[in-house]
Amino acid sequence: MPTTPKGIWSPDDGDDWDLTIDLAAMAISTDAAIPGTGNVNQQFYGPAADRASLTGVKPGDTYQETNAGKLTWRQNTAGLWRVFNTNGPVGLTLKPGWTALTAAIFEVRGGVIFFNGRLSATSGAGETMFTLPSDYAPVAERIEVAYDTTTVKEIIIGTNGNVILFGKGASSVGDLRTATISPFPIN
Repeated sequence: MPTTPKGIWSPDDGDDWDLTIDLAAMAISTDAAIPGTGNVNQQFYGPAADRASLTGVKPGDTYQETNAGKLTWRQNTAGLWRVFNTNGPVGLTLKPGWTALTAAIFEVRGGVIFFNGRLSATSGAGETMFTLPSDYAPVAERIEVAYDTTTVKEIIIGTNGNVILFGKGASSVGDLRTATISPFPIN
């Protein structure tokens, strides 16, 4: 069994050819001869449902859905798939008592979530405005400052995805700009 100067194995006339074993040996020796191939991130493609059944996935690998919203997912160091790109805005489902003055949306770009829209409410402080889907929730609780025209409000974004408003002043909210919530990484 001869090898090249880089150590790539190949069969010769003196070997009995065993297709499966010989091709596997060639593949292993070729992979070993190419520097850095073990550290290259992989890009997977397929239907959304197939992402869960992938094997050989490592942190940094991505999965591009070929159906529905064509979301791009990225594997984090904890072995979880997290949304990396939504490929467009996603509508927020507001809790009772909250109204969108303009479209209430979020978008993920490069693993960072951005909000946009204007909300009003008859709800008081401590009320959940909306809940982010679990794949979009932050890995650690976040406390943000937002403005309701002239009143400072605190927004707590929990790891369960609940986005809760706190603040001083009237119990109703006239015009809360969700774009004042700082973008944050969800990975």
